[in-house]
Amino acid sequence: MIYLYTMVYMILIGIVYDFLGSTLKVSFSLSIRRIFTFLIFFPSFLLAALRYQVGTDYTVYLTEKIPGVLNNWDVGIEPLYRLLIKVGSLWGNYQLIFVLTHFIIIYFISESVVKESKFFLVSVIAFWGTGFFNYSLNIMRQSIAMSIFLYALQFIDKDKKKYFIYIIIACLFHTSAIIYIFYYFIRKINVKGNISLLLLLIFWILKEPIRLILFFVTQHIGKYSQYFGSALDTNKSGWTFLIVNLLIYVLLIFVANYVKEDKKLQRYVSLQFLTTFITILSSVLPNYERLMYLFMIVQIISIPYFISKLQNIIYRILFLLMIVFIYIFMFYRLFILGNIGETFPYVSIFDLGV
Repeated sequence: MIYLYTMVYMILIGIVYDFLGSTLKVSFSLSIRRIFTFLIFFPSFLLAALRYQVGTDYTVYLTEKIPGVLNNWDVGIEPLYRLLIKVGSLWGNYQLIFVLTHFIIIYFISESVVKESKFFLVSVIAFWGTGFFNYSLNIMRQSIAMSIFLYALQFIDKDKKKYFIYIIIACLFHTSAIIYIFYYFIRKINVKGNISLLLLLIFWILKEPIRLILFFVTQHIGKYSQYFGSALDTNKSGWTFLIVNLLIYVLLIFVANYVKEDKKLQRYVSLQFLTTFITILSSVLPNYERLMYLFMIVQIISIPYFISKLQNIIYRILFLLMIVFIYIFMFYRLFILGNIGETFPYVSIFDLGV
């Protein structure tokens, strides 16, 4: 229930902010926006920082990763997270490592919302509805990288140097962030709505040949090939993620068709296309969820932007209701019933007197 209480609190603060800003037309300074995002996201930071044995990787880090780093063993931890572990362990309590981890994650998420979100309420809904928060309790280093990318996205056109600096920092927390460097060079490719849906169908049909190509490429670059044939190579389609992302993509295309040329809107469409493309290949792409979330996180700022482009209040409400229904379906099915990442039930360090 603690997740529900936290979510309701965050939604209520988001409603207050959006009511004042959008309905009463109150103009907020950057400092006031930051105060609101602090009020919104601080409880989620506390949930993550004070958890105990919540998330599959919690135990993995306590028993393997953290001791490995402190003993200077090679346990596959990137330089900046190795530094975080060493700093966090100085106080003799490994819990501080989890505190620092989610301080970084929540900081970059909240700053992204401050700078880019048109509706704080919708960002909160996407923060929970995409499963990102629960996902971050499990895949911590990658979640840091993803949150940094979400923040860096604002610089991708106007300040290339700053974008690459942030992405390099993200790579030093988790190497998967290197994909954001490749994204920079394809960011201007726009696929039109109907054509893109046809392409997704073609990719679905050609899944097996694509798998062979991916296996060949990964073998030669020496990365990711170890996942093929492993326990993570289940050969099962991620139907829930596929249905959700495809529906969201169709909704975004629908809005984009009725909006004048907008570079940011088209970028968000292309990022959702990449997210959907990865879920299309879920049955042939081992551990596809990691790749999918690298782009799915953008929904935290993209969904509010699309809603802001709908001038008709009825359309806005309908769009938001559909998004909420989609997210409830996914979160309930995957995180509550399926308990992926083992983030339920929630237990804090105070519950056990740790």
